[in-house]
Amino acid sequence: MGGVLGGGFIAVNRYIGEGYPRLALVSLRDSLNRYVPATGGLFLLIGLTHLLFRGRSRAHVSNAVL
Repeated sequence: MGGVLGGGFIAVNRYIGEGYPRLALVSLRDSLNRYVPATGGLFLLIGLTHLLFRGRSRAHVSNAVL
């Protein structure tokens, strides 16, 4: 997610085409630093939810999701 958003930001601002490769790298690094921990936390939450509801029937899981 961070790489895609960072790449889009770099493309929109034309950092590479205008001759600012260092600024492009800094922008990409900042975007990755911002979104990678949030994405990791989201996957951790999904994994913990899976472990919590693994032994239950599907009816209980669908009620818990709602």
